[in-house]
Amino acid sequence: MKKVNYLIFAGLLLCILFMLIGCTAPSILTPEEEINALIDKFGAGFTEEDVNKVLSCCHFPFSENYYNWNSPHLLTLSSYQDSLENTFAEVDILIDEFIDRNITFTSTSEAIVEATEHVEATYESGPMIAYYTVRLTCIKEGGSWKISEYIFLEEFFEWFETDYVPAFSTIQNGIVYSGTYVYSIVRIAGIDDNDNPVEATIRIDYLPE
Repeated sequence: MKKVNYLIFAGLLLCILFMLIGCTAPSILTPEEEINALIDKFGAGFTEEDVNKVLSCCHFPFSENYYNWNSPHLLTLSSYQDSLENTFAEVDILIDEFIDRNITFTSTSEAIVEATEHVEATYESGPMIAYYTVRLTCIKEGGSWKISEYIFLEEFFEWFETDYVPAFSTIQNGIVYSGTYVYSIVRIAGIDDNDNPVEATIRIDYLPE
């Protein structure tokens, strides 16, 4: 009889536990969903100017490369931390998000993410909106995905300090700029001293070394 009462009590206890915590199995993300969550967190780290959040998304040494650099920069955790702290001290980042993503798996532990990085920030010289074509390499380590390489392939940004372009003077900053590995294009539009519209396009071709 005691054994039966014990079983009944145990059964009631299990029912109460199921009612409290639920009996739904934990959700399991697909590898693509895991990578999307990682990229979301990476962008949120910049938007929130949270150094630790950005660092937690990265594999070290972390490789960063720009389309007009001769070679990638390999960053340690401490050097990337210093770089982020300096950036966040100088720039007020309002939005940093990765849109139009395309994820390609090269193996079960590596994936390439191609996306457009949309950034809105305020510098000392004024507000800026930028769109970068980027490629991120993600690798799986210890059961978690991390970003190991961050490559800027192309950029397009606008400065909103002013649309005034002084006549007969040197233009200090391009208002609109875009570039690739082969060339860069600067497009300038504004008004001169006499309120006349001013437009100019400059192409800079990079010669092979």
